[in-house]
Amino acid sequence: MARKPYTQLRMRMVECGVTQSEMAHELGVCGTFISERMLGKRPFDTDMIQAIGSMLNIQPEDYHKFFFETRPGGRG
Repeated sequence: MARKPYTQLRMRMVECGVTQSEMAHELGVCGTFISERMLGKRPFDTDMIQAIGSMLNIQPEDYHKFFFETRPGGRG
């Protein structure tokens, strides 16, 4: 079974008690918008990364840990 993308981001959401639905509401987007990104079907844009980072208290220097996972085989 394949691992879901954005594992660290998902863990931070749990730590902060934020669901995808709550995140979508707070960001003013529909649930599908967040779901497609959390499943890796579409990329997060810079504005969304900054908004989510602010919501989940992620520092800009740590964005790479949450939004840009290294793929198996060493390729990013």
